[in-house]
Amino acid sequence: FCNYMNQFVPLLLAFFLVLNLDRWWELRVHALGAVMQASANVAMQLCAHFPSRDHADAKDHIYRYCLASIIMLSKIANTDEEFVSAEELLQRQYLTGPEA
Repeated sequence: FCNYMNQFVPLLLAFFLVLNLDRWWELRVHALGAVMQASANVAMQLCAHFPSRDHADAKDHIYRYCLASIIMLSKIANTDEEFVSAEELLQRQYLTGPEA
């Protein structure tokens, strides 16, 4: 019996590991990768269309919103929590008091 278990347990652990790595890679490529790419595109479009410093506050708000969306998506994917608290986003300075 022990000999059988010594062969079965490593195989089961290998399947578990492959499944988790595959799940992580799918999340990274399809979810986080898409949001990061969209955030980079938004940043490039903002810099191209509004190059002056007159719009620095608006650009700063949008950059922080992009970062907050990445943080929220990665937190949801890595934990069982459904959302990131507004206090946590305030603490990390991704949102200001009135925005939260």
